Amino acid sequence: MVTNMQISFLKDVKPQPHKTACHVQVKVLHSWRQYTKIAGDSLELIISDAHVTQSYMQTHAIPNRYLYY
Repeated sequence: MVTNMQISFLKDVKPQPHKTACHVQVKVLHSWRQYTKIAGDSLELIISDAHVTQSYMQTHAIPNRYLYY
């Protein structure tokens, strides 16, 4: 099965209520884990795309016990 993936740039990604996902190709410039009492574990990322648009991104970290290699 062949799928047609259209890759978007970071500057073109805008929140849209009818669209729940998009494909972006980025390079991770820096990443670190942070813990707060309110949010718990989170993974912080600084990412960049081909147009060198830099962005800051925060995601909730998945504990190591749930990762499969």
